[in-house]
Amino acid sequence: TYLGGVVRRRAMASDLSWELQSSSDGQAWDASPHVEVSVTPQSDGMETWTVREPMAIGAAAPERLVRLRVRFGDGGS
Repeated sequence: TYLGGVVRRRAMASDLSWELQSSSDGQAWDASPHVEVSVTPQSDGMETWTVREPMAIGAAAPERLVRLRVRFGDGGS
């Protein structure tokens, strides 16, 4: 079992960037290495993106939280 997420997003949306982040306390967040499990095109111009952390839950890693951060435009907040 892995921490990660599934997102429905606009295909070919070059003005958006997606980043998996992790935290041990829910306050300080850092970019997290991730595994892209799948990108599935949808008939309406959207796609379903599935991403997860590379290490399984409990695999010699401390407890942590994950979130997906979406940035618009030039990558600013």
